[in-house]
Amino acid sequence: WDSFYDSFFADPNMAWHDGLDTEALNALKGEERDEAEKLLTDALASGDYRPAIGLGVLGAKASVAKLKEQLTDAGGKTEVETALALWKIAEWPPAVNILIRALKDGAHWSIRMDAARALGDVETAKSVQALLSGMNDTEHLVRCHCAASLIEMLNLPAKSNDSGSYELSIEVMGHKKAREKAIAEIKD
Repeated sequence: WDSFYDSFFADPNMAWHDGLDTEALNALKGEERDEAEKLLTDALASGDYRPAIGLGVLGAKASVAKLKEQLTDAGGKTEVETALALWKIAEWPPAVNILIRALKDGAHWSIRMDAARALGDVETAKSVQALLSGMNDTEHLVRCHCAASLIEMLNLPAKSNDSGSYELSIEVMGHKKAREKAIAEIKD
């Protein structure tokens, strides 16, 4: 319980640095799980992105209306994580469009990168097309995460190099010719 609570409700900088302990959340059972879902649902009003992630992990169907309500004021990472939670819980079709818009039009590269990661969990033809387009983003980390999402989503046989990185991901971070070649490989 403590690990879950600290991860989702304590210092957001530590959560960003250490990552969220979704395993601790997912391991909760019975009354503790119910209490965690209630706390996360109530915390949606804070505008923090972490409650949406937790509700997605729990598959909290009772939170769908509150998550949709949060989207009316959400922006940035909160909007991305809320849309992803709605997809994970209910496969809510508008979530795909929200994530695609964030990938295409996110004001900061970190939002576009978060959207690229999120779209990796949204296996639709529109997601694949958006990720392919995202591999031409001006920011190399956005391109890398688009490639990584496609590799995982499509089970592409991307070779791993000695450092453990996918060569395809590295290629899309590079110069235009390497990127065009990598994109062509994925499309084939």
